[in-house]
Amino acid sequence: MCSGAISENHLFGLCYKLSHYDGFPFTTKERKITIPCSQALSEQTFSIRFVALVIGKIISSLPGVELGQLHYRGLERAKIRALTDNHDNYEAHMSLTGAAREDLQWWKDNIMTSCRNIRHPSIACIFQTDASQTGWGITFNTDNTL
Repeated sequence: MCSGAISENHLFGLCYKLSHYDGFPFTTKERKITIPCSQALSEQTFSIRFVALVIGKIISSLPGVELGQLHYRGLERAKIRALTDNHDNYEAHMSLTGAAREDLQWWKDNIMTSCRNIRHPSIACIFQTDASQTGWGITFNTDNTL
């Protein structure tokens, strides 16, 4: 059950603003995500435990961030790789990959304006593509004359 307050009406449905999601005030989300992401981006190496903590904070925010699931897997992969290389020692140090840095930067840049649409619009058009040995084709809705 969600206890968030509906605070904004978007073009394609109502949106829970992240600043009110689950009753957390705006400054809590800022402290929870922006500050750890900034800290991780500013340092060269840190403990794997710190990266796991940042990932946990990001994952706990996913219910209120529409595109959030697309922007944490690079960081998760870097953590798993570091744990493998260091025999599951969370106190070992690691550095971030390019993909991990991109994920952190996305969260830092977008957390304050992110939201989750409650209702999505109806699908207006369907495109299907197909590649084969003889070329490629496209179907728009059910008309395959394209």
